[in-house]
Amino acid sequence: MQFHKELRDRVRSGEITCSVRLWQRPHVRVGGRYSLPPGQIEVTSLLEMALSDVTPELSRRSGFAGLVDLLKTAKHGRGRRVFLVEFRYVRPSDPFFGGNPKVRSRQSSMQALRKFALRLPQSEEGVACEGTALESRTIKTQSKAFLFLRSTEARLKLGKSLKEATKLAAKEPEKYRVGAGGWVLVKFDDATDPLDVLQRWVAESHGLFGAKRAGSGSVARNARRAGDSSKRTKAKGA
Repeated sequence: MQFHKELRDRVRSGEITCSVRLWQRPHVRVGGRYSLPPGQIEVTSLLEMALSDVTPELSRRSGFAGLVDLLKTAKHGRGRRVFLVEFRYVRPSDPFFGGNPKVRSRQSSMQALRKFALRLPQSEEGVACEGTALESRTIKTQSKAFLFLRSTEARLKLGKSLKEATKLAAKEPEKYRVGAGGWVLVKFDDATDPLDVLQRWVAESHGLFGAKRAGSGSVARNARRAGDSSKRTKAKGA
């Protein structure tokens, strides 16, 4: 992972802790170490995002005066996929300069919810509104999207937890928004996001689109079949 000469000292000092890259495929991995003498860059987060999510503020965090300057530098070859790489600078004097597998890299809320959602039954990933300003990652079950994700927000559908979301929206309107049909928008703040609550909401949204009901039906049918089989076995033994 390379940086322009004028950015390197700011990376070493810890002023710059993220970089936007346009690649055909990821060139780094979370937890990977990359040389920037005298120390190393350790990647703590890797997020694919829409080009529309690259804001002037993010450009400044990456060390550039504005979006135009960033995009001139961020593009590599024919790369069109946009990646946000977050990292920390590890100095030779740091205790774990050689690497420590027990040190956990910070995971963004978007990544945590995506990982959680994909573990739910019959879940698969897709993209909505690809190539537009509304482009977002989707997680589907039975061909229906129950979670929409962008680097800065999530949108999901609630039933029994809708009152809880409405109360939160009244307290923190800049973070939570309740819309029509039970759909709720959550703005991410990785440092303070209540992941346990958000994961519970994701599971609820998943259940509303039928996967949970289908799964419970299958369990019930299997239980009945197992019971019938047990009865037949006992009858034969008698």
